[in-house]
Amino acid sequence: MTKSTRRQRMPEKSPSLDKNIGYLLRKAYQRNMVLYQQYSPHPELTAVQAAALIALKDHSPCSFAELGRMAAMDPATTRGVVDRMRKRKLVKTEPGLEDKREVIIHLEAEGQRLVDLLGPASAQICDATMEGLSSAEKVALEFLLRKICGDESA
Repeated sequence: MTKSTRRQRMPEKSPSLDKNIGYLLRKAYQRNMVLYQQYSPHPELTAVQAAALIALKDHSPCSFAELGRMAAMDPATTRGVVDRMRKRKLVKTEPGLEDKREVIIHLEAEGQRLVDLLGPASAQICDATMEGLSSAEKVALEFLLRKICGDESA
């Protein structure tokens, strides 16, 4: 490797955290999780479990795969989340009617009760997360995050 080749591969500036999108997203996520813990209607309900319950609110019953897609969880996470919620009687599971290997998830009464509490809490968390942003900045942030995530509605 020649001296000129090495120069071409070297970045012009050393990396800076304040310009790193991953770092900034992680900081925003950490702030959001602190606010989630502050406003959560149940101290043992994780943010991922809350997302699963909210997804089930409108789509119960559904399969593991459907819940995973709706709540943006991989299969292993979906299984763990559902198992923990099942133990707490927030959801119940049963084999599929046509394919017994498929597992169908149903929202239970206690899960529905938590979903009803999550609506106001979710609004508080979103408002607190975006505190200090103008209305236009809030719309822009949501649009850009959807676009980064590959959401076709962006």
